[in-house]
Amino acid sequence: MIGKSDNKNNIIYIIMGGLLFSLMVGAVGFAVPIADTVRNSIDFCLTALIPSLFFLMLLSDFAVKTNVLSFILRPFGLITKYIFRLDISLSSVIIFSMIGGYPVGAKLIARLVAKGKISCKTAERMLCFCVNSGPAFLISGVAIPLYSNVKIGIILFLSQILASFTVAFFTGIGNVAEKVKIPINKKPDYSKQLVGSVIGTVKSIALLCGFIIVFRVVITVLTHIGVIGVIVNSLSSFLPNSANAIVTGLLEVTTGTLKCAEIPGIASLITVCILTAFGGLCVHIQILAILKNTKVKMKKFYLTRIIYVFASVVYCHILMRLFDFNVSENVFVNSSSDVKIFSVSPFASVMLLLLSIMLLLTLKKKAE
Repeated sequence: MIGKSDNKNNIIYIIMGGLLFSLMVGAVGFAVPIADTVRNSIDFCLTALIPSLFFLMLLSDFAVKTNVLSFILRPFGLITKYIFRLDISLSSVIIFSMIGGYPVGAKLIARLVAKGKISCKTAERMLCFCVNSGPAFLISGVAIPLYSNVKIGIILFLSQILASFTVAFFTGIGNVAEKVKIPINKKPDYSKQLVGSVIGTVKSIALLCGFIIVFRVVITVLTHIGVIGVIVNSLSSFLPNSANAIVTGLLEVTTGTLKCAEIPGIASLITVCILTAFGGLCVHIQILAILKNTKVKMKKFYLTRIIYVFASVVYCHILMRLFDFNVSENVFVNSSSDVKIFSVSPFASVMLLLLSIMLLLTLKKKAE
């Protein structure tokens, strides 16, 4: 038994070593395209990611820490109790994870586990329906640049929300809601919690941007050394128009969705729906990094993600029909496959500078 385990580990190490060596060789041989990728990735983080996520992540973290929105979210508590099969005090976590997008839900869940407010079992089930693409990305990062249509972004978002409800309902069958250990009489120190939320959000945003840059560089290197091309060619017979978008999107979702501009007709929207619902390896590793100090596993997340993706596509199709949306070919054909969306702005530069200073100060204080 030990020998088989060792052989399995050796195979993994060989594959990882070969991949790392290829990336190192590519990093030396393709310095110019890598520099362009890093520049464009930083541009994306400055002008799209940070402005759309920072304040929402900060607000959600502060709201969960202080439980300040418990009274306002009380009507949603019935849905949380009977559909999600969770304690009503977790309503804010569900709502903010749906609105905030991929990293927000995992971050809030990890915090609750670290504080001992929910068990790992509850956290693992919540991961199945608290990880989705947020409206900011789906509208400003997908629908507008690809289709010049806000309505498509709204439909994509509603599709994922309905998929979350579906997964929550089926995973909650026979589940008894765990009582959340939140002190009632203790009044939170709002100023202290706000500072903690700002520091935590800065770290999360920095982690998120770092992963996006790394994965986009990996895609660039793998493309130039021919790995992506080989995989795409092998899948082209099954996925003639969408193979390139799917392969890159499974690695990094934002890159993959932009490549959906090359796909004609309604297949473009279906591919976007699949990629944004799945999230990509980059998002999944971010979740693993957020959960690293907990005992929360992602096995159930991956088992239900297939159902989640399938449900998102089905709901997207239904909503397109329900809203009588014109699914003509022209709507889904972008005029250029090279989509240029973002440009550097003074606001974004100042924002990045402030985030960097706050992060450095935090690390210095921690070291002392």
